[in-house]
Amino acid sequence: MTGIKSDKIISVHGTFGNAMCEECQTLVSSDKMTMIFKHHIKDIYDMDKIAPLVSDCSANICLKCKYPTVKPSSVL
Repeated sequence: MTGIKSDKIISVHGTFGNAMCEECQTLVSSDKMTMIFKHHIKDIYDMDKIAPLVSDCSANICLKCKYPTVKPSSVL
């Protein structure tokens, strides 16, 4: 139907265009979500280049409530 091979399509309900904190329901723009991930998620593929703010625990920290509960606004 779309011309894209079926093994290349991932079905989701929602969007990856923004995110939401599951704790406080704060909406997070894709730009802020990218910043959060770059600063708080370890790059497990290149441990020599871990973001400077990353602790021993990778987490997607909400800037409002400080809980590690930010995720894309989608369900896989």
